[in-house]
Amino acid sequence: LSTAQMKGRITTPEAEATLEERSEVVVAYDQEAGTGSFTSFRGGLKVASEDGSVRTVGELEKIVQTEGGSLSEIMSLPDAPTLQRPVDNLEFLLGSTDAIELSWEQIKNASSYALQVSQSRFFVDNIIDVEGRKKTSAKIGLRGEGVFVWRVAAHNSDGERGPWSTIHRFRVGSAESESPDAQNTSPNQGG
Repeated sequence: LSTAQMKGRITTPEAEATLEERSEVVVAYDQEAGTGSFTSFRGGLKVASEDGSVRTVGELEKIVQTEGGSLSEIMSLPDAPTLQRPVDNLEFLLGSTDAIELSWEQIKNASSYALQVSQSRFFVDNIIDVEGRKKTSAKIGLRGEGVFVWRVAAHNSDGERGPWSTIHRFRVGSAESESPDAQNTSPNQGG
């Protein structure tokens, strides 16, 4: 969840979190295990547990609330990678290339990366959705026309994921659709 110019508040069965203004956080609660997690990607939050524990979670930090309400020590998260290639909104023509390379900057203390490629800016029904990539690049094949979006996140050695990168788009078209005599065959925008 995100807050704009107002603070926010969210409760789980064993803790309450107060969010700062302009924060982006993820709060999860596992009812069966009685555990919760509080992650801040931007801004921060203060978490108060039923057992009286209080922790302030800053940007790129996370805590876990265990069964019984106690709060873990603060864990650091890796930063979001910066996408490098291809540049945003680049167009590729089928037939002139059959694959493209996606690359991003290496993040200090990152042990692996997650990569998602989709035709939806909400990243549902992803075409590529992989975790555990050690390299800072991936070569993907081009199999059809369309507008695609992609993003990357870093994982630290404890397996904790940092925030997703900004989203970049690329378009795959055919030589026929680029011809001035061709009818309008714009790709499905997919969101």
